[in-house]
Amino acid sequence: METKNLKLLDCTLRDGGYYNNWKFKIKDANKYLKQIYTAGVDVVEVGFNFFDKNSKYGKFAYANKELAKKLVKSSKTKLAIMINGSDFFKIKGNYKKYLNKNFKNKKLHYQIIRIAAHYRDIENILKYIKHLKKLDYKICFNLMQINNVSNKQLENCLKKLAQTESVDVFYFADSFGNLKPSNIKSICKVIKKNWKKEIGIHAHDNCGRALRNSLQAFKYGVTWIDGTIQGMGRGAGNVKTENLLKQFKYLKYNPAGVNNISKKYFLNLKKKYKWGKSNYYKIAANYNIHPTYIQMLQNDKRYSASEKLASINSLKKIVSTSYDPRILEETFINNKKFKGKWDATNWCLNKDVLILGQGPSLSNKNNIKKIEQHILKTKSTVIAINLNKYVSETLIDYYVSANEIRIPLDQYKYDNLKKPIIVPKFKLEKLKKKINKVKFLDYGVVVRNNKFEFYKNFSVIPFNLTFAYAVALALQGKAKKIYFAGFDGYKKNHRLSNEMQKTIDIILKSNKSLKLASLTKTKYNF
Repeated sequence: METKNLKLLDCTLRDGGYYNNWKFKIKDANKYLKQIYTAGVDVVEVGFNFFDKNSKYGKFAYANKELAKKLVKSSKTKLAIMINGSDFFKIKGNYKKYLNKNFKNKKLHYQIIRIAAHYRDIENILKYIKHLKKLDYKICFNLMQINNVSNKQLENCLKKLAQTESVDVFYFADSFGNLKPSNIKSICKVIKKNWKKEIGIHAHDNCGRALRNSLQAFKYGVTWIDGTIQGMGRGAGNVKTENLLKQFKYLKYNPAGVNNISKKYFLNLKKKYKWGKSNYYKIAANYNIHPTYIQMLQNDKRYSASEKLASINSLKKIVSTSYDPRILEETFINNKKFKGKWDATNWCLNKDVLILGQGPSLSNKNNIKKIEQHILKTKSTVIAINLNKYVSETLIDYYVSANEIRIPLDQYKYDNLKKPIIVPKFKLEKLKKKINKVKFLDYGVVVRNNKFEFYKNFSVIPFNLTFAYAVALALQGKAKKIYFAGFDGYKKNHRLSNEMQKTIDIILKSNKSLKLASLTKTKYNF
């Protein structure tokens, strides 16, 4: 076992950014850096360098020279950034010119670039790796989702990377946190046999084995180990840097160096964002369910523990290993089966329609009383988006669902409903559970940017929101008036909040005589 070459890399500002959108304040980041330096950590990864700009992301999603100038430095600790391999494919024009402009080492002040990629992209990103190496960086290549890579594929990956003579450290990432120490041993043996340079591990803690797996990797030749303060990282999080410092204290590290920042600043963040291992992550890890699905489910207060477990049981049958709303929307656009078989024309002719959301305002008894009085007075047709536990089912006429993430979460309860569900039936095809007792009305949907249109058997909506689908249904049905309740809104700059308001604006712009009214308090401008 080699010990003198050990490198501890802390990537809190990068991996932890998945919880706060990389919105760390510079003063807090510098406090963290000073303590990390005191602890003797060898490398700090200060953030991503995303190629696309997103207004909801903070400075540490775009680790550039301006950010570097504001950070405290240490002569003993190197600074790193990470690039997603898929971002290279977004470069337009001459890629060398682009990389020269944005990553000349003297401009950036970072010494290490880590490139995270899936096995499927290896062949296509080699030229970018070679050029970044020419810009005088130490290059780490992080192979994601190692559990889905066969030994033969791993050998092929290592061979191609070795041929470039540009990669200094080969990392493997236990992205789903489902590897066991025995798996780590096998993977390390394959790598050692086919790779002559340094090796690193990035371990997630979905099953509570991140530390054990990291120590096992060290035992079998890994000399670069990642950690984060308080384990702050995507999904269940990572191995804690504090624990790594204690384990390797006998070398050169000072665990007490990070005590203050860990027990105060980052512990407060953990209480706020609630990352960490859980039974949900553990179960999901065993079925390669992307942790973002679980993060979404855990934050949904409408579900009990048993319902969450049932939802995960449904997800394991249909969910892929990737989560990206944009990819989901693209599948709608390319789906030739998006047209439904049910003709929604005049289904609510000259009737008031009330669309129920899921906002906390519906837990208010006064609001429920007001809504019930409105329904009885206007004889409204009531449609509930997804399942609604606040309003009595006797007052609901139809349920609607158009989001393929929500559908598998709710499917196990469909057979208990006594009212029809309006849904794009093609989104039910991947469900393995047979649902026989509920009536489905097949109304199609397709997502197209900035478009809102409705036809007899399908709708065109600007975002993957069941809200827009429900409004299209009401308009195609020739509703007299459309009311809403339970659409409270999200925090400012939340992705869903922005998408909702844009959707409302597009709907009103394309239907100028339409008036929308909310029966409960809302942040949206109707």
